[in-house]
Amino acid sequence: MKIKQSILVVTYNHEAYINECLDSMINQTELPYEIIISDDCSTDKTWDIIKQYFLKYPKLFKIFRNKKNIGIFANIEKIRSYANGNIINFCPGDDLLKPKTIEKISNTILKYNLNPDTDFFIIILNSIHLYPDGREWVWNNYKYMDYPLMKLKLRFGISFRCTGYSKLILKNSMTEKKILDIYPNLNLGADTIKGFEELKNAKKTFFVDYAGPVYRLGVGITSKLTTEYGLKSQLKLNEIIKKRYHKYWDKKDLLYIEYLSKSCEFKLNPSFKLFFTTIYYSFLNINNFTSNYPWIRSLNFLLSDKLYAFFKYKIYPLIRNFKN
Repeated sequence: MKIKQSILVVTYNHEAYINECLDSMINQTELPYEIIISDDCSTDKTWDIIKQYFLKYPKLFKIFRNKKNIGIFANIEKIRSYANGNIINFCPGDDLLKPKTIEKISNTILKYNLNPDTDFFIIILNSIHLYPDGREWVWNNYKYMDYPLMKLKLRFGISFRCTGYSKLILKNSMTEKKILDIYPNLNLGADTIKGFEELKNAKKTFFVDYAGPVYRLGVGITSKLTTEYGLKSQLKLNEIIKKRYHKYWDKKDLLYIEYLSKSCEFKLNPSFKLFFTTIYYSFLNINNFTSNYPWIRSLNFLLSDKLYAFFKYKIYPLIRNFKN
C-alpha cells in the first residue's frame, strides 16, 4: 500500500495569492504525490504564474486551463477527474497549507494502518482562519472529536477545508452537479449538501491536533455574493437539510434549523415581528451552539452588513483572544 496524496488547486483571478498558495505546497515537510491546478480562464496573471511553477517543477505539477470560464462547481468536478492519488486534498488558489499538513495526514494513515485504496475515511485537521490584517485564528476541530459530525456540521462547528479524504469518499459521494440536478437553484448551497454527503459516507474519521489548511477570510467567491442571494440560498438549504437528513436530527437540531430560517427571513424582510421572532429563537438556542460558532455570532442576522463586518473582523477576534 502506497500513500499518494494529491493536492487539487482551483484558480480564478488569484494573482495576488497564488504564489503564497503554491509555495506552501512545495515547502511541505513531506511533498505530495502531485499538485494539480485547474485554472478557470483567469483574466489576470494567475496562469502566467502557474506556468512558472510548472517549468520549475514539471514532475510535481500538472496544470490545466479551461478555454472559457465554466464556474466553480464545473471546475471542481473537472479537477477531480485529473487526480491519480488515493488521498485527496483541496486548496483553492487564494488559500494555503501549513508546512506539516501532508506529513500529518500520512502519519495518521500509517498510525491506524489505513488503506487509502479500499477504506472510506476522512482525516480531519484543525484549520486556520486568516484575517485580512494578517491575524490568524485556529479553528479547533480536535476538541469535537467525540461529537456527532453531522450535528457538528449543521452548527458550523467544523471546518477542515476539504483535506485528508480517501479517494473512495469522493468517488461515492454525489457531485455538486448531481446535487443541483436534484435541487435546482440551490446555488452555492450544493457545496454544503456535498459536505454532508461526504461525512455520511465516511466509515472512519480521524482527528489530528494540528492546524494545517489556511482559509483566507473575505476574498473567496462566497464572500462576494450579495446578501439577498446568500440568504435565499440558505433558506432553501435549511429545508433540504431538514428533510434529507431527518434521521440524524433530534429536537435540538430541528430547533437550530428553525432559528437559522427565522433569522434569514428577518434579514430578507425586516419587520418588528420578525425581529422579535429572531430574538426569541436565538435565546431558545443559546446553549445549542458550538464554541467554534458561538451564540454571539448570531448578531450577523441583527446588525447591518457594515456593522457586522466591523464586529466580525475587529471586535470578535478580541473577544476570542480574551477567552483564550
